[in-house]
Amino acid sequence: MPPAELKKNSIGMWQIVFFVISSAAPLTGMLGIIPVAIRLGNGAGVPGAFVVAGVILLIFSVGYAAMSRHVVNAGAFYAYLARGLGQSFGVGGAFVAVASYTTMQVGVYALFGFFAALILNPLITLRLPWYAYSAVAIALVQFLGMRKLDLNGFVRGLFITLEMGILLALSLSIVLHGGGPQGSCGPCC
Repeated sequence: MPPAELKKNSIGMWQIVFFVISSAAPLTGMLGIIPVAIRLGNGAGVPGAFVVAGVILLIFSVGYAAMSRHVVNAGAFYAYLARGLGQSFGVGGAFVAVASYTTMQVGVYALFGFFAALILNPLITLRLPWYAYSAVAIALVQFLGMRKLDLNGFVRGLFITLEMGILLALSLSIVLHGGGPQGSCGPCC
């Protein structure tokens, strides 16, 4: 039986770009992480933390790209860890990745359910609990996951474009109106 492969030219450059961008989930980061980081962290130092994280990811990506010429395997981090540090480290890394992604996914679905209930319940007469919205999101993701990649690429592209528009509007609003309810950044800053 031949190995399962993706048909040649089944996805285009923009679909790949949207797959990569959506993996970073900019709006999820903004809604889920930024408010907590600003409130519980060091406030104004949060943008600096993003710069540091970006530099670390840039250094990592250079090493990852260099290693990808030597490790040709679909096993992601497992393959790299197993090749560099041994199979037991590879398996351990795979378990950490699965646990991390699973935990993050549960959190994202819960966050989606919370905000969907917060926004949609006042607009509709039927009051649904947050986990009902989360279940709908899980079903939609499952449905799209079983469809062709070109549909997924289109949906991802649409949502990423909307996310970037929302973030741009939020950023412009903050800059033009001087911040939140505590006041604007005036001459005393």
